[in-house]
Amino acid sequence: MLKRNNGIFFGLLGALFWGIDTVLLVFVSKGNAGTSDIRTPLIIAFLHDFFSCIWVLVIRIVNDKKINVWHYGMKAIGLQSFASVLGAPLGMTSYVIAIFFLTSSLTSIMSSIYPVVSALLAIIILKEKVSFKGISGVILCVISIALLGISGSITNFENFGLGLFFCFLCVFGWGSESVLSSLGMSEEILPIDALQIRQFISVIVYLLIIFPVMKINILDSLVNINITLVIFIALLGTLSYIFYYTSIATIGATIATSLNVSYSVWASILFSIGHRTFSLVLVCSSILIVIGNYLVIKGTTKEEN
Repeated sequence: MLKRNNGIFFGLLGALFWGIDTVLLVFVSKGNAGTSDIRTPLIIAFLHDFFSCIWVLVIRIVNDKKINVWHYGMKAIGLQSFASVLGAPLGMTSYVIAIFFLTSSLTSIMSSIYPVVSALLAIIILKEKVSFKGISGVILCVISIALLGISGSITNFENFGLGLFFCFLCVFGWGSESVLSSLGMSEEILPIDALQIRQFISVIVYLLIIFPVMKINILDSLVNINITLVIFIALLGTLSYIFYYTSIATIGATIATSLNVSYSVWASILFSIGHRTFSLVLVCSSILIVIGNYLVIKGTTKEEN
């Protein structure tokens, strides 16, 4: 029971840090629809993972002074590497492109269904047992976050089809990442090592594939970006990832992703505080997410090895 409670606590803490991370990233990139250059959010996403990779190295050195993940088996490293490609470059890149074509609010609505993908894959691949109560909780979480997005302004979209396509790529990437990461960590990969692999793979894919394809010159694009703030945001993101991966390893992919998706509520709360606004929809959605998470936690059991 204590282990389960710790997993829930880490899941909520990871969501809180990611909510702060999200608000600050939007501030840095001004990442709403209407951004003049699609390359800007991609560069910031890369810098976020690049500095996060460095932060992970610093944390590892401070704690155990060992930088070696190769003592794990190739199966474990392969699973985590595949999860990293799906979650970081595919998921995050698709997310920022979807925001470019749509809006941040509409993209959040669509991407919020990724816990459902994770739950379905966890049932099939990880053999997690999810009762009707657990499934109802996941659906309630999705509905509550959809309410947050619907309450915002939705304008006309010239490239709705493209935005929808990239949003579904994001959902598939994030949903698959949690399940594959859970498999990798079941092979005894520690959460900090899983994150090290994730961020390293992300940086490599950006440099070798995404930037050449998008014809992005990273050095020419750094002039107008607040690097100091991005480094701080990357620290928040790193802590969020560590808590999230620890939650996955402890209580399973289904519960961890259902807790993690509540970052949208934290982000909305912080945004409301910063702009001194109050939203009844926000309050109602927050209550629904709390209820939904409770149902998922009570209705899901992680199969013991």
